[in-house]
Amino acid sequence: GELAAELNNWGLGCYHLGDMPCAIDKMLEATAIWSKELPPDHGNLLTARTNLAALYSRSGMLREGEAQLRQAMAALEAAAKRSPNAAVLLGLSSARNELTENLLAQQRYPEALQVARQRLRDVQGGAEMDEAAVLALAMLALTELANDMPADALAHARTAQARAHAEGPGSRREAFAAMTLARAELASGDHTAAAAHAREAIAMFTKGLSADRRDTGLAHGVLGRALLASNQRSEARKELDAAIAIVSEKAAWLPELSELERLR
Repeated sequence: GELAAELNNWGLGCYHLGDMPCAIDKMLEATAIWSKELPPDHGNLLTARTNLAALYSRSGMLREGEAQLRQAMAALEAAAKRSPNAAVLLGLSSARNELTENLLAQQRYPEALQVARQRLRDVQGGAEMDEAAVLALAMLALTELANDMPADALAHARTAQARAHAEGPGSRREAFAAMTLARAELASGDHTAAAAHAREAIAMFTKGLSADRRDTGLAHGVLGRALLASNQRSEARKELDAAIAIVSEKAAWLPELSELERLR
């Protein structure tokens, strides 16, 4: 058990240093040990599976990530039926969030929408779920945009952004909600509001993460699209260039990269 815990922490350390092959290797070892020693619904094993799935997904190994997530979710769903405590429900919410993002990246939009809707149902009610509910609303809005439902997306994104701002101004949660709101405004034709919210998201991501992380790059892409739609071509090109530079380094497998390159 102690060796698996050390490997798990080692894997997380590698991830924070940006060494994905090392992170996946260590997390795989931890998962293999814990899967032999622990029952399938043990918290350590479920956390390791969810971590491994996130690492796979963020390395572009989407099918591998999906397989790990579905194993973790099956165990979490069983645990939630037996004893629906906050830790299990938050774990299930986190796994559903990862799966939604994974399915969006695989361009399996109707499936992503189903998972996002289920996640929001799971987290509604209970003060300890407020933080999860904000992210669930924002992720649902993203899946609605992918499924060509701009009005629903705009309503959910506005609620997510307002709640995130009230709960913790300038947080990474608010940054994600602001970027999602900018996407929804762009899809609804409100290019000025989209540009303003995209700028807010870039500032918050830069402060809370760094200037060169994936989400910061995606926010530059949203701003670039908003400026392009407002016919501010030279400004748009700068933002699209910034987005392409970051996303091609951090997440070149995302379908959004080819769209950014086409717009550029």
